[in-house]
Formats: sequence, structure tokens, C-alpha cells
Amino acid sequence: MGMATLSEQELLSLAARCRIHIKEENRARLLWELEGMIAFSSVLQTEESEACDSYAFSHEPKNYGELRADEIGESLERDALLALAPMTEDCYLCVPRTLED
Repeated sequence: MGMATLSEQELLSLAARCRIHIKEENRARLLWELEGMIAFSSVLQTEESEACDSYAFSHEPKNYGELRADEIGESLERDALLALAPMTEDCYLCVPRTLED
């Protein structure tokens, strides 16, 4: 199987879309590395990998994409829920601030 080729122009176009700058002295090495990754990904798509795929997922249930029914169930009482919380104030759950002012 031949190795996929990526032109420098394609590399620069991809970099522009990703909003990254690639220094000129790093382009040749990066092209070489990306071409290796592309070639490796094509190997993964061959028929030989199908045996690995069927083995890797054989232990998983067949309905992994199905969702449970959206039904109203039993709710926790407010006091029971607040008792489980690490920190409360009045009838509210307290959580650490994640954004700064």
C-alpha cells in the first residue's frame, strides 16, 4: 500500500483552519510525521483489522446505542438530598465557584 502524500500547501491550509502557525523550519518534519499518521490510519482500515474490531467489542452489549425510556420516576425528598450534599446553605446545594469574576 502506498504512502499518502500531503503537500506543504495542504499543511498550511490545515494550519490556517486550525489557527496555528507552523514555523518554516518545522514544516518538513511535520509533513513527514503527518504522512506517517495518515499511512497508519489507512492500515487500521484494512480487512485485517476487522478481526480485531469484532474481538474488541465482543464483550459489550449489542444495544449500546439504545436509551432508556424517559419516564417520571421517584424523586428524592429535599431533606434527604441536602443531607447527601457536602455543603448546603438554607435549602440550596453549595458548589465551588468555577469562574472568576
